[in-house]
Amino acid sequence: MGYLGLEGFVEFKIENAECLSFEDKSFDTIFSVNTLHHFRNPFKVIEELVRIVTFEGKIILSDFTEEGLTIVDRIHQKEGVTK
Repeated sequence: MGYLGLEGFVEFKIENAECLSFEDKSFDTIFSVNTLHHFRNPFKVIEELVRIVTFEGKIILSDFTEEGLTIVDRIHQKEGVTK
């Protein structure tokens, strides 16, 4: 089953962010967007990202501010989503 025609360009994986299967120094650039607030041990996840990025590579982290999380919570409440 394909996903938006990307199956020839992207390999989709489900991983444990605290113990990734990738070799050390595997990536030049790593993006993590709106994920950190979901992790139980975000510092362990960041350690893994540091392990798998090349020495001169970049890790780009972006997540919600407290205000942004409040807005998302209000949206979820209006949609009937509970935690």
